[in-house]
Amino acid sequence: MSKATMGGKVIRLETKEQLNVYVNPTRQQLMRALSIGGRPMTAKDLSVEMGISPSSVQHHVKKLLDLGVVEVDHTAIVNGIRATYYAPVEAVVQIFTSSGREDEQRAVTMSLVNNALTGFISSTEARIEAGVPYERLRDFGDVLTGFLYLADSERRELFSIIDKYICEHDTPREGARTWEYALVLYDASR
Repeated sequence: MSKATMGGKVIRLETKEQLNVYVNPTRQQLMRALSIGGRPMTAKDLSVEMGISPSSVQHHVKKLLDLGVVEVDHTAIVNGIRATYYAPVEAVVQIFTSSGREDEQRAVTMSLVNNALTGFISSTEARIEAGVPYERLRDFGDVLTGFLYLADSERRELFSIIDKYICEHDTPREGARTWEYALVLYDASR
């Protein structure tokens, strides 16, 4: 059961403008930084994390707020200045909602999967450089590829198990580290 099937919030990106806002590389990095951080962050926090100016972060955050994928978590007075803390909205973002947008939808999907793969490669390279033995690399992530042979009932069971597990673990909590994933399963039969 995904958040969508469990009655969770669904954000549908139906226009070219919405897709363009969402697929912007800086905004995707910003969304990743918020998710990986596992805590609400200010524009200044995000600017330090991403290496861009706070005003640029503010510009991109406003676009994401308007789209509904980022929200104001809270505000606080920090060194006499009111700071606004942002967090990603817990929602399913649907990009395959209308015909005629296949190119944009493909670009968003490829960007999301590529971000996860690029993060995995960078993380693995950093651990190798830090001297982590090859046998221990799987403790930090893995890429599994291959083929499964599933009847329809088995496919539904697998998707149900994955959806349930993701829903149970998609919120930051004490003692848990952030793991990024990109799961691609499709019917490869001809």
